[in-house]
Amino acid sequence: MLFISDRDGAYHIFRQNIDQATAELMVGGDEDLGSARLSPDHQWIIYLQLASRGYMQLPSGGDPSMTSKLMRVPVNGGPPQLILQAPGIHNQQCARVGSNLCLFAEFLPDGVKMFSFDPMKGATREIAVPRISGEERFPYNWSLSPDGKIVARALKLGAERDPSVRFFSLDKGTEQIITLPAWAGVTSIDWAADGKSLWAGAYTNTNKWALLKVELNGRVREMLQDDNQVVGWAVPSPDGKHLAIWKGSGSANVWMVENF
Repeated sequence: MLFISDRDGAYHIFRQNIDQATAELMVGGDEDLGSARLSPDHQWIIYLQLASRGYMQLPSGGDPSMTSKLMRVPVNGGPPQLILQAPGIHNQQCARVGSNLCLFAEFLPDGVKMFSFDPMKGATREIAVPRISGEERFPYNWSLSPDGKIVARALKLGAERDPSVRFFSLDKGTEQIITLPAWAGVTSIDWAADGKSLWAGAYTNTNKWALLKVELNGRVREMLQDDNQVVGWAVPSPDGKHLAIWKGSGSANVWMVENF
């Protein structure tokens, strides 16, 4: 399993087997890193090297100081190599079955643009996807299907009256929209290993968090619920037998000082 953590200062990439008690550092350095993904041939880890702004801060397109670098490093270790760089890059993903397609998104002041890219040569080509109303204010989560044929998208931060997941076919140019009327918003989306459904983190206005299974036939099922922690990414193992689920909670102490 690959994941991002700031346990040693900056956000770095760590690797941990499911039978291991501790993680090992995979990619370190002085810069914040994010979005560690595998290349289609599983020989490279593709990740973002972010400008000094913190991993969780959204990028700002058009600002040269906010340029992100798309990097690669061999899965068995080695020196990082630059693929490309551009302002506003946020998230990159590659197909896993029968396709070599890799995509990245740029969050720009007027909305979101998506590009295909060659992880070895760095060549890019813009991919036309339908706009979502409000995307310039509320950038969306997106996920590429394992076969590289469908891009799923969902607005963040409760920007829609009825939250929905949009499935855009890159082959046919058509879009299917599945609404989630019982929920207030979507935190994250990730494809299931077989490409037949999507894992969606969702929440209500009463602080209920859940992991939903959204099937392409429109069926939506609640698979996991949590009343205390945010439920986010749900990333499947390549064989589809395990699911790595992110949960998070925040806390802080408030102190009052008198007569200082």
